[in-house]
Amino acid sequence: DLQLREGGRRVVKTGGLDRASFVLWSAAYDAGVSEWKVRIDKQTGVIFVGCMREPYTPQEGFARNLATPAWMIGSYGYVCRTGPSGQLSLTDHAKEQIGDKTVGALSFGTGSVITMRLNRDDGTLELGVDDKP
Repeated sequence: DLQLREGGRRVVKTGGLDRASFVLWSAAYDAGVSEWKVRIDKQTGVIFVGCMREPYTPQEGFARNLATPAWMIGSYGYVCRTGPSGQLSLTDHAKEQIGDKTVGALSFGTGSVITMRLNRDDGTLELGVDDKP
């Protein structure tokens, strides 16, 4: 179960920890830049954080298997794009961009802050972990 707390600013997962869950929030904008920060207070499994296009096409299972066009980063450092034709790994490209090709260079966990910056005008999404681009 997912519970929204603190006026919808905090999500807590209780029970059913063996199953995937999705938390979606959005605002309808056609242009401009939006930025979100997601703090991981406690991690007990794999977490993916990212951005997806609407409409959302649900798919049973893991976030990286979404049929919806989406871009995301996983807590173990995996970066990918999803869509109707499957997933595409972007991890090597992301590591090149930050200049760090080591294992775990893009990983995050308890205490991490993930920043997402969506520029609708340029058609870009920037993901950062702990203030690193």
